Amino acid sequence: MPCTEVGDYDISFRLKARPPSVYADSDVLTLTVTNATPTPPVGTPTPTPSPSPTATPLPCEGDCDQSASVTVDELLICVNMALGADDECHACDEDDSGTVTVDEIISAVTMALEGCPEPPVVTLAEVQDQVFTPKCAIPQCHDAASATGNLLLEAGASEAQLVNVVPSVPLAAQAGQLRVDPGHPENSFLLIKLTNPPPGAGSPMPLGEDPLPPEEIQLVTDWILQGAQP
Repeated sequence: MPCTEVGDYDISFRLKARPPSVYADSDVLTLTVTNATPTPPVGTPTPTPSPSPTATPLPCEGDCDQSASVTVDELLICVNMALGADDECHACDEDDSGTVTVDEIISAVTMALEGCPEPPVVTLAEVQDQVFTPKCAIPQCHDAASATGNLLLEAGASEAQLVNVVPSVPLAAQAGQLRVDPGHPENSFLLIKLTNPPPGAGSPMPLGEDPLPPEEIQLVTDWILQGAQP
């Protein structure tokens, strides 16, 4: 059959007993095989998009809601706290002393004028060293010998295997997800597999192990959110 031909095919066969034998030949058996991409049955759940994650913010004086910016309202909260108000904003009390000082208010004003510091850029090398190599590129998972799910996560191979690559899981591919969608953690199947894959998307990663701790999930999230830097 030509390698480009796709469809369903009936294969008939019979099991013949080799004499001498107490068994008779079997009836003719027929199996249907296919090389077509399976279509999920009606009612198959589709992945629920995760909320759009944000990069881990750096400490920013006066940034009460951790939005990476300090507003006038937040500055007023800091001033009110310095005057004895019961408002709670830990970002105003930089040294966690229980009292907002003039210096801390000045720091908050500086952040409002100059902007909060940008989170450090996370590179693939960091994710590789901290997550992929010790937790994923191991025997029976995603090392060269196993490459479970046609995915190799060893150093030197993981970028080409992940970034802008369509998942081999039909449910994820049909949902338009990529293994890693740079800038879009919510559409990156890798992150879905590391957190809470829906029915039909396979087992959580790492398989058979404890889930990754929050700081490692955040590291992968930041790497994807920042554009999946090499």
